Amino acid sequence: PMDNKVDLGMDAASKPTVSRKKKSSLPPIRSEKELPKPRRKITFYTTFKNCVLDACALKGWKQVDEPETADFHWMDRQYDEKVWHAQIPPKLEAHQIVNHYRNHWELTHKDKLARNLNRFKAQLEKDGKTKTAETYNFYPESFVLPGEAEGFKKSFTAKGGAWIVKPVSSACGKGIEIIEKLEEIPFFNEKSKQEVLEPCVVQQYVANPLLIDGKKFDMRLYALVSSFNPLCIHMHRDGFARLTTKNYDPTDLKNKMIHLTNVAVQKTSADYNSTTGGKLYLRPMKLLLVKKYGHQKVNEMMREIQRLVIESLLAVKSKIHHDDHCFELYGYDVMLDENLKPWLIEVNAYPSMTGNTDDDKKRKCEILHDVFGIIDCEKRVNGAFTPARFGGFDLIYSEGEVAETSKLGMETNTAKILRRLAVWVQKRQQKKKMKASPNGTAAPCKTQKDDLKS
Repeated sequence: PMDNKVDLGMDAASKPTVSRKKKSSLPPIRSEKELPKPRRKITFYTTFKNCVLDACALKGWKQVDEPETADFHWMDRQYDEKVWHAQIPPKLEAHQIVNHYRNHWELTHKDKLARNLNRFKAQLEKDGKTKTAETYNFYPESFVLPGEAEGFKKSFTAKGGAWIVKPVSSACGKGIEIIEKLEEIPFFNEKSKQEVLEPCVVQQYVANPLLIDGKKFDMRLYALVSSFNPLCIHMHRDGFARLTTKNYDPTDLKNKMIHLTNVAVQKTSADYNSTTGGKLYLRPMKLLLVKKYGHQKVNEMMREIQRLVIESLLAVKSKIHHDDHCFELYGYDVMLDENLKPWLIEVNAYPSMTGNTDDDKKRKCEILHDVFGIIDCEKRVNGAFTPARFGGFDLIYSEGEVAETSKLGMETNTAKILRRLAVWVQKRQQKKKMKASPNGTAAPCKTQKDDLKS
C-alpha cells in the first residue's frame, strides 16, 4: 500500500509518499546457495589491496590485469581523475559496472557541496517553496574563498566566533585550521596576498558538539546510490563514531587532537587506541545515547540524519550525469551538537575501505558484500527490482518515496534477507513458467509493482 503519508516539512506539492511494508510470510530457505546461480564468472579490477580486494575474492570473482576487460572496476582516485573524467572517457560495455558517476564531485568536493546546497536552497526560496527551503538547515554556514570573500567577511564581522578553514583539495585533515581572527586566513592577510593561494571553504565551527566521555566525535555513515535517474538511495545500518584522543577544550583551538576527528590525524597521537582504532560503532553509540536521552529523541535524531542524506542528494540530482553502468558509495561525515541536532560536515567519494582493526575489516567487507548484492553484478535477479532491504542496507528513497523510519544503528541480518530474496525470485520464475502459453511463447509479464504486491 502506498497511501500512507509522512510530513517531512515539505510543501504539499513535493511531499513524498511512504510505503509501510508488511512482514513477509515467505518460508525460510537454508542458504544463499538457493539464489539463482550467477550467469557467468565475474571478473574484477582494482588497485586497492584492502577490503575491496578481499570482498571481491570472497565472492569468488576473478581478478584481471586491465580495467578495460573487467566486468567490475573499483577505481582509485588517480584513474577516476585522469581517465574516467578525461575529455574522451572510456566507453563501457553493457556488462561493465564502475563505482563512480562522472562529475560525482558535485557532492564530494568541499567547494561544490557548499555551492550546490546554497544554490538549491536559494532556488527553493525563489520558487516559493519556503517550507522545503527551511529544511536545508543541516549544514554550517559556508563560503568558498576567494570568490565569496565579501560575503564571508560580512558574516564573520556580524557573528564572530570560531570558523574552520579547509583547503578544497585536501583530505585526511590536511591543511585544516580553526581561526578566530580574519587575518588568520591567507586571503585576508597582506603578507600572503602576494602568494598563489589555494581556494578553500570556510565554515562556521560547531562550537557546542555532543561529547562522549568528554571527547568530540563525528560519525561516518554509508549511503549507496544505485541510480540517479530515478534517484535510489540506500543507507547502511552500520557506521561508526570517530573520537578524538584529547578531551574537548574550546579555548585551545590550535590543538588538532582536540578538534579534528580524522583517523589519519588522531593515529599520530600518543594516546591513540590501536585496539579500537579510535572508533565506537554505531549500534553501541546509539544505545549509549538512548540510555541518556531516551528512545524518542534518539530516533528523531536518526530520522534527521537520514533526511539530510536525502536532501543533500536531491540538491545535486540534476547535476550528476546518470549512467546505468555506475553506482556510488558515499561516506557521509555527520556531527551532533549538544541538542542532538545533526550537522553535515562533508561527503566522501572515497570512503576508506582499509580496516584498522580485525573487527573493522570484517564490517567493511560485509558492507561491500551488501553493495555487490544491490548492484547485482552477477545478474542473479537481473534488475527485476530494487530491494527495500538487502543485508545492512535499507532503501530510504526511491522515486519520491521516503522511508518513514530510520534503521540506523539497528542490527543487520544478511542471511534472512537473502532467504527472502531467494524465495521471491523462485516464485517469480515459477509464475513465468505457469503463464507460458501452450505454443511456448511467454505471456506478458506483470509490472515490477505487481510482482512486489504478489
